[in-house]
This record gives sequence, structure tokens and C-alpha cells, in this order.
Amino acid sequence: MQAGTITVSTRITATHWAQTAPLTLGKPYDVLGRTYELVSVTPGNAPPSVGDTAAYRFVFARK
Repeated sequence: MQAGTITVSTRITATHWAQTAPLTLGKPYDVLGRTYELVSVTPGNAPPSVGDTAAYRFVFARK
């Protein structure tokens, strides 16, 4: 995490392939004709401690 941005290393898998991609909040990521997006991260303000991944919930969308 950096001030104003959140990027999550995300494992995207399908039947015969897998890829790890850096998904940034609000920015679409295209792979093999599909688009994935990190659409929500909570809590949005003042997390308990930076790096405490248990304090966050991530929502992804496939478009």
C-alpha cells in the first residue's frame, strides 16, 4: 500500500492456466480475453495497522 493506492498480488486461475497479477484498486487488468478488477477494499480509512491483511476485505470483479 502507498498513499492513495492499493495494489494486491492476486492469483487468477482457470482450468489450464494460472497467473499472479498485481491488481490495483479501480484499474482493470486484462488477461486472455477477460478483464479483472479490484473493486473494493475495506476498511477504507485508518486500518488497525498497515500490513495486517486480516483487517482488510477485498472484492474482485470479472467483467
